[in-house]
Amino acid sequence: MKKELIVLILILSVFSIGTSHGQNGESAFAFLRLPSSTHISALGGTNISIVSEDNSNAFQNPALLSRVKETAISLNYMNYVADINYGTAFFSKSASKRAVWGIGMIYADYGNFNQTTIDNQSIGTFAAKDMALHGVYSYALTDKVSGGITGKAIYSVYDEYTSFALGVDLGLNYFDVANNLSLAIALKNIGGQLDKFNEQSENLPWDLQIGLSKKLAHAPFRLHLTGKYLNTWDLSLLRETVNTTGGGVDRKSDTFITTLTKHLGFGLDFIFTKNFYLAFGYNPKVADDFKVQEKKGFYGFTLGTGFDIKRYHLGASVFQQHVGGTTLMIGVSTDLKKF
Repeated sequence: MKKELIVLILILSVFSIGTSHGQNGESAFAFLRLPSSTHISALGGTNISIVSEDNSNAFQNPALLSRVKETAISLNYMNYVADINYGTAFFSKSASKRAVWGIGMIYADYGNFNQTTIDNQSIGTFAAKDMALHGVYSYALTDKVSGGITGKAIYSVYDEYTSFALGVDLGLNYFDVANNLSLAIALKNIGGQLDKFNEQSENLPWDLQIGLSKKLAHAPFRLHLTGKYLNTWDLSLLRETVNTTGGGVDRKSDTFITTLTKHLGFGLDFIFTKNFYLAFGYNPKVADDFKVQEKKGFYGFTLGTGFDIKRYHLGASVFQQHVGGTTLMIGVSTDLKKF
């Protein structure tokens, strides 16, 4: 069984890398970048190094699933901007002393839209949805190092246009319990479309990420730093600015410092007890991309909490992306063996 699994991993990896290099155009399936749980959302939206009993962390980095030893299930729901309904579900179970497998689903429903002709005559409505099914396997290579792989099937439907893709996530995690230090690296969303929306091929939002989580020895604080979009340096939106000297419009890219900070995500946990935490985060890319010059706000800042009630772990987070787009996420997880 182990030999067959290794062969399958190699086949999926070669296929996904080959298709990712053969693509042209902009990336599709951007919903795969959304946070997978309330804790991840509270830490800025992306984190691949957090070690906890929440199996939905495997959406971020499959190597983290080996840290979850029980039979667990988690459910998360987010009321995203413009009343978009987004949710995740994950089930995991130990396969051996060192191995854990899991299956998860991500779903985004954008609602119904009015369909009109070119002269604005209504001809009905249409719906738009995204979904992805994940199969995850994680193995503890040593007492401190674990690896993982995720295979995912991704499907989108926007009115009469549909697309189907296959993708792979690969991850490693180093966790030193004695020093409360976690280091991680993940290569996410390698793959390609098997069925295109139209004639144009589009990339998956593939991403190289690194992460660090460190709990202070004599204080209830855990610090998180995540590097993301490391496969692409320039993240500028190329905002238009008025050229006061010559009349016209200039295109202005981000400065070096702005670009550097956009590649980072910051998080902080206050761990009061084993069963209760407060979490804060800051996402510089979101803060800069969605800022409105005339409006002040806590763009890019995140806040959340998690606590245990009997057999359940409950969580909630708030994320302000822009002046009109505060999102709320709630979640619940449990160890099924407690029942």
